[in-house]
Amino acid sequence: MKKLIVFIVFVVMLTAVLKTFHIPILRFAGKCLINEDSLQKADALVVLSGSAFERGNKGAELLQNGFAKKIICPGGNIDLNYLILFGDSIYECDITKKKILQSGVSDSSVVCIYNGTSTQEEALAVKEYCKIHQLTSIIVVSTYFHTARVKRVYSKVFAGSGITVIIRGAKSVHYDENQWWHNEDGLISFNNEWMKTFYYFLKH
Repeated sequence: MKKLIVFIVFVVMLTAVLKTFHIPILRFAGKCLINEDSLQKADALVVLSGSAFERGNKGAELLQNGFAKKIICPGGNIDLNYLILFGDSIYECDITKKKILQSGVSDSSVVCIYNGTSTQEEALAVKEYCKIHQLTSIIVVSTYFHTARVKRVYSKVFAGSGITVIIRGAKSVHYDENQWWHNEDGLISFNNEWMKTFYYFLKH
């Protein structure tokens, strides 16, 4: 009986603490997914596939502000929605490039790499491209909730390569990263990224 009372008191106290401090806790959990580097000029920008609108806009903005003269778009996944709607296949990197071009960047400044169906595979493809074209520094652009995992992946893949990797985030247009729990898109993005984080921790 005594143990049951202690357990009930513990549950009540824990519930009270979570209710009182749930906003700081949720905000902290979101911030754990974000990890940016200080911005500086580089040989090229790398705009990762997926979330083409946000990442493409950010990549175009950085290029137009003089932080690089070239944008690399990796991504070997085919967008099935495009195939269903238009009866033709298109790679995610092509979609990202289209968004960048819509932002006023010239076609000659954007290169697609049709390799990589995951963050890990894209990093390996980008590293190979950098070696071939003798690039010594890159700025990797992804959405904010993706940056911490991207930084870990690129740090491992580029270790010992002599290539400087700078990670920068793009703000989501669907939710506020500081209040992600107020929006369904934020909940999905938060959940997916933590799942991927645990998966990469176990596999890589």
